[in-house]
Amino acid sequence: MNRLPRTAIALLAICAAGLSACETETLWIDPPVNYTVDHRTCGDDEAGTVSAETGIYEEQIYNPFSVHKEAPISKGNQGGTWLMPALRTTGIHNPVRLRATITSESGEQIGVAVIASIRLKVSPDEACEIQALPISVQPIAKLNDKQMEVWLKKLYGTKVTLRIDVESKVEGGGKATGEVEVTLVKG
Repeated sequence: MNRLPRTAIALLAICAAGLSACETETLWIDPPVNYTVDHRTCGDDEAGTVSAETGIYEEQIYNPFSVHKEAPISKGNQGGTWLMPALRTTGIHNPVRLRATITSESGEQIGVAVIASIRLKVSPDEACEIQALPISVQPIAKLNDKQMEVWLKKLYGTKVTLRIDVESKVEGGGKATGEVEVTLVKG
């Protein structure tokens, strides 16, 4: 009976030594990308409609803030407090510049994001969109963690104005603004 466990231990040791001698190679392959849509007008109709609409994706379904009036604030995995709205545009050429602001009812600017250049994704309905635009939500004054928690609790349930300005980097490519009043909720 003593032989069986020793044999099993010896086989495991041999297998472990053999596996440590194996090399693993990781091969990264980028999927093919079609850059021919970069400067086309997204969702352009015959009327030449230029628009920007803000909303949120939930369960892979887009809900415009004009219908769904709540915007969740979430804590980031690596820190920070974020509002992550979606933006859908029509009649604007890719790539674009974005500027997003969140302003409280008292006029305090509690969130700003600026992206100098980004290519919006072309959706199946040919609008251009970004499904989650990260906007840092911060008070003007520097707060410690406990003060930040109190400030956030006061913020939940309040109304703010979310404004996203989008402008094509292509000359004459169009610009628009999506602005909406939303209620902040805990995400």
